Amino acid sequence: MEINETNTYDFEQGSVDSGKVVFGGKNNNWDGSMERALKIANFAKECSGKKNVISSQKRSRVDTASGNVSDHYKGNLSSYAVDIPTRGRKGDELLKCIMSKFNNGSNSDYTGGKWLNVTIEGYRYQFGWRVKDHYDHIHVGVKKVGTSSGVENNDEVASKVLFDANSFGKKGDENLNKLLDKLKSKGIENPQESLKKWIGSVVKKEMKYKSFKDILDSDEYKQLLKYLETNEMEQMDEEIRRIKKIIG
Repeated sequence: MEINETNTYDFEQGSVDSGKVVFGGKNNNWDGSMERALKIANFAKECSGKKNVISSQKRSRVDTASGNVSDHYKGNLSSYAVDIPTRGRKGDELLKCIMSKFNNGSNSDYTGGKWLNVTIEGYRYQFGWRVKDHYDHIHVGVKKVGTSSGVENNDEVASKVLFDANSFGKKGDENLNKLLDKLKSKGIENPQESLKKWIGSVVKKEMKYKSFKDILDSDEYKQLLKYLETNEMEQMDEEIRRIKKIIG
């Protein structure tokens, strides 16, 4: 698959969370994944005759509904994703047209209702249509496989920073477990692993976070607390202050 490194297929450029093309990540093109995702979005443009066919690209939110780290996430340095808004029968027709163009039609039997993952020339392509939270758009994610960069390979970094809960004592265990239980109740199936990956990505990419204390001060960490009720958030804030005191 020969793709021009700077090819955006005439899609408008913008910033993270704008729904527009965002340069960044490894090699400033998300390790080659951006152009490949945009190429499929261009198929959608050809199929629908519409110019604006993308509702979401790179964004700040880390997780998918299942708790995995999203290809959309800005901290995933070797992946890119586009959401193509559509509904119902029109979505079925659009997907059929896209799949007839993708991979020389080899996956044209995919009609949605489950996730499709295909690896081509070192890139994993993921399609989602008529699956949980994907009834109003077709999701297309692309990720360079076998890379050492990006969120999914940062567990070693994260383990050095987070989740030795016993060192925080009984109170720390209780409050950390409350946070994990709340995230799980919100549909994140493996919140501890998701948090480890997220912390790892922050440490790896955002060099301004040089310690656990810096991470606890970060806006990203505070975003995680949005899942908590007011009284639980107060308990976590108290725990954060206590941990800061312990680690200096």
